[in-house]
Amino acid sequence: NKIEFETYNQLKTIVQNESLPAMIVNLDTFDQNARRFIQLAKQNNKTIRIATKSIRVPQLIEYLFQIAPGTMKGLMCFSVQEAEYLAKEWNFDDLLIAYPTVQQIDLQAAWNIISLNKTVHLMVDCLDHLIKLNEFVKLKNENLLTKQQIKFNICIDVDISYRPFNFVHLGAHRSPIRTLDQLDQLIHSIKQFDYLNLTGIMCYEAQIAGLTDNNPCVGFGMNWVARMVKRFSISDVARKRIRIDQLMFNHGYTNNNLRQIDTIPFKPFFFNGGGTGSIFSCCSEQCLTEVTIGSGLLQSSLFDYYISNQNQSAFCFALQITRKPEPNVICCQSGGFIASGAISNDKAPTCFLPKNMQTFGNEGFGEVQTPLKIDKHWAKELEIGDPVFFRPAKAGEIAERFNSYIIIQSIESNNNNQNDNNFNNHLKEQQQEKLLNENDNYKQIMNFKITKFRTYRGFGKAFY
Repeated sequence: NKIEFETYNQLKTIVQNESLPAMIVNLDTFDQNARRFIQLAKQNNKTIRIATKSIRVPQLIEYLFQIAPGTMKGLMCFSVQEAEYLAKEWNFDDLLIAYPTVQQIDLQAAWNIISLNKTVHLMVDCLDHLIKLNEFVKLKNENLLTKQQIKFNICIDVDISYRPFNFVHLGAHRSPIRTLDQLDQLIHSIKQFDYLNLTGIMCYEAQIAGLTDNNPCVGFGMNWVARMVKRFSISDVARKRIRIDQLMFNHGYTNNNLRQIDTIPFKPFFFNGGGTGSIFSCCSEQCLTEVTIGSGLLQSSLFDYYISNQNQSAFCFALQITRKPEPNVICCQSGGFIASGAISNDKAPTCFLPKNMQTFGNEGFGEVQTPLKIDKHWAKELEIGDPVFFRPAKAGEIAERFNSYIIIQSIESNNNNQNDNNFNNHLKEQQQEKLLNENDNYKQIMNFKITKFRTYRGFGKAFY
C-alpha cells in the first residue's frame, strides 16, 4: 500500500550511503515509549531503573535521564565492569548489578566505582557471596592509609517464582532465597559482617515479565495458559512482596527514608521489581519503590506479544539484497541475529519492510545470507543492492553486532522539544571531547535530523 511504500522509501534513502547491515533508531518513537513508562511510574509514585543490557548505547541511556531526571533513578547493569565504564566515562550513578559475582576483577571494579564517589549495589543470595565480598573489602580497608572504613552495598535477590501446590516451578531459576525464613536468616547473617551494608531487595517476577500471552508463534491454547498463569501469579507475587516488606521493617529497614517510628531511625532501602512485560502490575504494588524497564523502550518484536503492550517499535535493521535466485526470491547478506533463550520461532527477527516477506523453513535467518520469499509487487520493485528491513526479537544483545546506531528524529519534533535541544547541546559537548566520531555529526535527510550513537562495541567494549 501507499504508506508501506513511502515508509520503505524513507528508510531506503536514510541508509543509501551506509554500510549494511545497519541499525536505525527512531528517537521520536523511543521518546514516546519512554514517556509512557514515565507517566505510569509518576502516577504510582515509583522511580525507574534502566536495564542497560536492553539498550547498550550510552547516549540513548543519557537521553532518558535528560527527559526525566527525577523519575529515572539509576541503572541496572548486567556486569560490574560495564557499571565501572558507565560510572567512569559517562558519569552515571546509582548502579545496581543485576547478577551476583565474586571474581576478583569484578570486585575490584566495584571498589573503583566507590573510589569515584559513585554508588554501586552488588547482588547476593547466599552466605558464600557474603563471605567472599566481605573478605575482599576487609583486605582493601586494611591497605587504606585513612581510617575511613568502606563497605560494599548489597542487594538481596529473592526468588518469587510461582509454585502452585509446590508441584511445578514457573519462573526463572535464580536465587535460592525462596521463603521468609531463608530471607530472615540471610539478613541476620549480613549483620554479622563488618564490611557489608544491606541497601536493597530485588524480586523479579520472570513468570510475568518474561511470559508472552499474545504470541502468534504458539497459538491460542498456550496464550490462554500464559494468561491464567499471569493472573494467579500477579496476586501471588504481590502477597509475597508485602510479606518481604514487613520482614524488612521488622529488621529496621524502611522503603521510605523519611520514616521514623518512636524516634528510632530506620535504615532506608530500595525495593526493586518489574520489567517491561510486568510494568503495569508492578506499578500497582505500593511496597515497591522502583520498577525496571528496558526492552520496551526500543520495543523489540517479542514485546509485541503482550496483551498489555502499548508501545511501538523504535528500531529496525537493514540488510542489502545481494541475489535474486528466482523471480519471487531474494537473498540478503547476513541476518542471523537470533535472540537468546529457549529455542523457538519467536527468537528470530521479524520481517518489517517490505511486509509479507517470509524465510524458508530449512534455512531461516543465516549467518552470511538470508533467503526470503516476497510477493509479486515487491519482486518487481526491489533490485540487487536495495535494502530490506527487519526487527530483532530482543532489544539489547543485537547491539553486539553493530558499532553504531543511526539515530533519526523528525525536524519538527526536535525544534519543538526543549529537552531534545538540551540533549543536542550535550552531544555537541561530547563531539568536542572526541567522544563521537567525525562521521557521527548531525546531517539532514528529507525531514529527518540524523546522527550516530555508538554502542558498547563501537567504543571498543565487550562485557560478556
